[in-house]
Amino acid sequence: MASRPAGGALAIHGHGSRERLQLGPLASQGNSEVTVILVRRYLCQACGAVITVVPRGVIRRRLYAAAAISLALGLWGLLGLSSPAVRTQVSPNSVIGDAARHHWVTLRRWAVAGAAGRLFSRLSVIADEDHRVTARRLATALIGFAPPGDRHLTTEGLLYVGGAHAA
Repeated sequence: MASRPAGGALAIHGHGSRERLQLGPLASQGNSEVTVILVRRYLCQACGAVITVVPRGVIRRRLYAAAAISLALGLWGLLGLSSPAVRTQVSPNSVIGDAARHHWVTLRRWAVAGAAGRLFSRLSVIADEDHRVTARRLATALIGFAPPGDRHLTTEGLLYVGGAHAA
């Protein structure tokens, strides 16, 4: 067992929990929300490191849920929606700056991070100079993570479920 060497004392103890914000819709066609999730913490008795355990679909150092990021990349890259239209569907923020009304730069950042393996560690795609092409490649690969029983879903549904499973 990882927390207890054979015959030894517990090496990892529960260390409480903390709340973490998560942005994005709770369903592929749902309204985007700010959700509070509970993150469990553990303390290593040997080295003092604090380990956090998050639910499936949470990406390290990202405020948006994996399903929301997958949906956004697919709407932008596969379905060809404009970045403001994607932001309206995926982001819960109703107040945005003037520059963001014309382009949501986060989509480009996600495309670059996704191609570099910093979003979905089990996913590898070749980056393109055109970030929308990279987003299309990522979205196509993310659909492949949707379970076989969900193949009846719409493209948006497959993106949402596939992103949650790829995280």
